[in-house]
Amino acid sequence: MDGDGQHNPTEIERLVGPILDGRADLVIGSRMAGSHEPVSVARSIGIRAFNMLINMLAGTKITDCSSGFRAVDAAFLGRVHLEQEQYHTAEMIIETAKHSGRTAEVPVAMRRRWAGQSKKGGDIVYGLFFLRTILKTWLR
Repeated sequence: MDGDGQHNPTEIERLVGPILDGRADLVIGSRMAGSHEPVSVARSIGIRAFNMLINMLAGTKITDCSSGFRAVDAAFLGRVHLEQEQYHTAEMIIETAKHSGRTAEVPVAMRRRWAGQSKKGGDIVYGLFFLRTILKTWLR
């Protein structure tokens, strides 16, 4: 969960449910399946494009590849190789697929950032580094 107030801690139980039930190794809280406050047009298009790319590469059906609200099974986490300093969700989705893990999504509500500033830059910079993370993770 991000520390900027975007996520509601009361939704953690729903987020970890598929792991506790043995149905998933990685669960992503999807604002696209739930609700969210509007983001820029560029960011909205980018999320959709990156969802399509990741789904094509990983064989998943993810609707929110950039959500910071996620849960992972501790035993499964030891099997994946994570090295990115940012854009962790994309890396986790691809690594989970590469290790035959099960990824699920649950609908969540996401609010605008309440505190702090993004360290990821504006939309274009964010998009370029996000793409780099996808490609580096897929190719290693």
